[in-house]
Amino acid sequence: MRRSSLGRDFLTAVRPLVGIAVLLAFSGDSRALPLFARKYEQPCTRCHTPLPKLNDFGNMFRDNGYQMKGLEGALAKVAAMQKGVAPPEDISERDVPTSLSTAFWPVSLRGTIGYGYRTFNGVPMKNGPDPAELGRASTSRVELIGIRLLTGGTLARNVTHLLTFRGLEGGAIRPEQVWFRLDNLAGSLASLKVGQMELDVPLSPARTPTFFRAHAAYSYKPGTPYLKTIGDPLSGAPLPFDTKSPYEYGNIATFDLGQPKSGIELEGHTAVAPGYVFRYALTGIVTDQIGSGTIAPGLYAHVTQSFGGYGISSGTRIGAHGVVAQAPTSNPTGVPGAGGQDIPFYRAGGELSTGFMLPGVGLVTFHGVYTYGLDKSSLMTIRPAAQEARWHSTTAELNWAKLPNMLILRYDAVRNEQQGSDQVPKDFNDVDVGTVGYRRLMFDPIVSVTLLRLDYVIMRTKKTAPNGGDQVVHQFFGGAGVVF
Repeated sequence: MRRSSLGRDFLTAVRPLVGIAVLLAFSGDSRALPLFARKYEQPCTRCHTPLPKLNDFGNMFRDNGYQMKGLEGALAKVAAMQKGVAPPEDISERDVPTSLSTAFWPVSLRGTIGYGYRTFNGVPMKNGPDPAELGRASTSRVELIGIRLLTGGTLARNVTHLLTFRGLEGGAIRPEQVWFRLDNLAGSLASLKVGQMELDVPLSPARTPTFFRAHAAYSYKPGTPYLKTIGDPLSGAPLPFDTKSPYEYGNIATFDLGQPKSGIELEGHTAVAPGYVFRYALTGIVTDQIGSGTIAPGLYAHVTQSFGGYGISSGTRIGAHGVVAQAPTSNPTGVPGAGGQDIPFYRAGGELSTGFMLPGVGLVTFHGVYTYGLDKSSLMTIRPAAQEARWHSTTAELNWAKLPNMLILRYDAVRNEQQGSDQVPKDFNDVDVGTVGYRRLMFDPIVSVTLLRLDYVIMRTKKTAPNGGDQVVHQFFGGAGVVF
């Protein structure tokens, strides 16, 4: 922990560049085998632009149960526009696993290696002459992040599954999504999914093109400093230091819209007219995650209407989302899922997305999400000053893609309307986060994708430092991501 100076600031700026140079010197031609690209002999950019976000066709393919049947015409148009590999004539026959060669292996692995640099302001100098003094902590290291193992696709016509596993620090492996789905039960109007799944949120954290997965529109928790809630912005691991703001207070509701939930989901879509697509998803939430029991049953809903396309890479889409759930406030036995005296909490919001191709410029897409949150006063553990916590949060993302280059700009914000305690300043834990990301598609054959990744994040949280001041985080990452 050191105070800044001109020389140290210069080294702070130079060290990430040195790390990138070292990384690129040792990152050779990596060949990869993405699951669906290999199955259908199509490049990953058919469904993802910018990677790993789904474009219009990628959303159509997902909503169709990861099947090409009925999408042959749409795929041919995308292939012609991208001027790439033409779809094989038997592409829809490949939907059924029994039609595939036994050499096909339905597994993908992805990960990123690179150089990460972080600076945290407002950190207690516990080993200094005055432990109450605050300073700056800077760390840097080679990072291996975003490790995912995935297997999924069709088990039979209109029967889909997905299993994804995430590698954690320390070598642990944790299941993220484990679900099965019956597709097209009433044409495209109904599909039924059961298991642990990502909610059908407007902007998927699992598919964010930057390393910073936390979205303020989903992840904010009143009473707990935002940095503690999300952990390290790069890896999500717990912070290497402990800070406690004098304004912190307890809140039993730990719900995060962006994290997988265990439950059952009914979803469907229909074309009201050519280019006008209506989608819905209704999810009965059983628990936060398999085996956790940290929330009581709840209901999540998401509806969208698209105009002039699917509303992601073409046309415009508007939508609304919301959740009503409960959190147990009493659990004398301490057994997960055995709590009682459930108290409700609420989230509700809207979205707007649009995309268009500019000749000579490339594809430009925008997605904005707004969420209003309300946690009842009975969920607050501070007494006797507890009251309802109410807040506004948003995530807005602007993407540009002209292959092989992609640029991502994102802004996240939280503004508190009322704290869960009348003794706490209204702007405590207000959040502002700016993210800039660059991707260069280095290789994209039919069975592999490798990206050069550069990301920078700056985050400011109000009055979350131990002295009641603001905290600021700067984070840089440069590396190469590979999907096998």
